[in-house]
Amino acid sequence: MFRNKIKWELVNSTAQGPFAQGPFQLPTFYTYRVDAPGGWLVKFEFFKGRQDSTHALTYMPDPDHLWEVDKEITWDLLYDSQGPNWVKKTFRYQVPQGWLITDIYAAENHFNCALVFLPGGEWDPEKEVS
Repeated sequence: MFRNKIKWELVNSTAQGPFAQGPFQLPTFYTYRVDAPGGWLVKFEFFKGRQDSTHALTYMPDPDHLWEVDKEITWDLLYDSQGPNWVKKTFRYQVPQGWLITDIYAAENHFNCALVFLPGGEWDPEKEVS
């Protein structure tokens, strides 16, 4: 009998947040984390039945495990573009060592997402980088 060796902690369900807006509003977006050496593994999942599901995984350094999730997390919308049958969105969420960035593309019967960790503190995406 197989036994799970890790236990994913639910950080939040984004179904009631910014991901729930628009034509693809299903309560099926989740963010999880699990303790890893020197930080966390973070997973973003989307479920819409058997064929329209996807997920993304990234490592987030946090050697002192400063990331507390006992408060409501907020994914800030950075980019939003929509057509008659597709949606593209990019969000960010600030964590102690930087930012989690998720980028999604959704169309009928198709969904892709990416999740990355961007190190650093303050970040104003409207300011040009020199």
